[in-house]
Amino acid sequence: MFHLDVFPIPKSTFENILKKFMSIIIEDFGQTVLWNATLKALFHIGSFVQKFSESEKAMSYKNFVVDKIMEMLPLDDIALPFSLKVDALYDIGMTGMKNMLTILQAMEGAIFTNLSEVCVCLYSSSYLSFKASWNMSSHF
Repeated sequence: MFHLDVFPIPKSTFENILKKFMSIIIEDFGQTVLWNATLKALFHIGSFVQKFSESEKAMSYKNFVVDKIMEMLPLDDIALPFSLKVDALYDIGMTGMKNMLTILQAMEGAIFTNLSEVCVCLYSSSYLSFKASWNMSSHF
C-alpha cells in the first residue's frame, strides 16, 4: 500500500502549497475560476490525506487548511462573501469525518456567540426603549 509519508514531495513543500492555496481562498475570491479550482484542489488533497489521518501531511492539512477555514467563521468578517465561506466550509468539511466534526463544532461556537450578542443587543435596546418611555411618562 502506498503510504502518505512517502508522498513524493517534502513536508515543507506540501505546506507551502497549502499556504498558497489558502491565500487564494482568502484573498483572491474575486477570481472565480481560480478560486473554484483552488477549492476543488484543496478538497481532493484533503480527501487523499485523510486516508492516512495520523500522517504528517494530514496534520499539516488540518493546521493549514481546516484551522484556517475555521478562522473565517465570524460573521462580522466581511473580507470573504458569506456564500463563499459556506462553499469553503462545506468542501473542506467533506474531506473527512474528523474535518467535518471540527468545522461543525466551530460553527456551533460561532452561532452561539452571535446569538448571545444578538440577545444582549436586543435586551439592551429594549431596556433603553423602556427606560426612555418610562422617563417620558414620569415627567407628565
